[in-house]
Amino acid sequence: MDNKVVIEIICPKCSKKALFQSMLIGSYKLYPDKNGKVSCTNCGFNSTHIFSGKDYFYKIEIDNRILYAQTREKLISLRDYFKNSSQKGNIGPDMDFPKVFYTHKGEIIKKIDAILESH
Repeated sequence: MDNKVVIEIICPKCSKKALFQSMLIGSYKLYPDKNGKVSCTNCGFNSTHIFSGKDYFYKIEIDNRILYAQTREKLISLRDYFKNSSQKGNIGPDMDFPKVFYTHKGEIIKKIDAILESH
């Protein structure tokens, strides 16, 4: 198992898409270490970085909640999930969302499609 994660983030220098890399940590559920490294092919930025939620490149605000995706592929998976889900059901922890996201599925799908078209 690979213990590294790559998240597409907003470059701290040029605000284009960059890559944040860190190790997965945690005991019960693995999650990215907030300390990692950013590299940007647009401006050449290459440095250590402390990750926060505001860094995500793919984020969708719904009713004062934010839905995040680490990569374009995961964004597509989220769109497909909400397109094909009729109700919450029995799912894994990575696809367990607040009720507000289920009640705004159409809006989420529309926003994801717009993001995918523009990037």
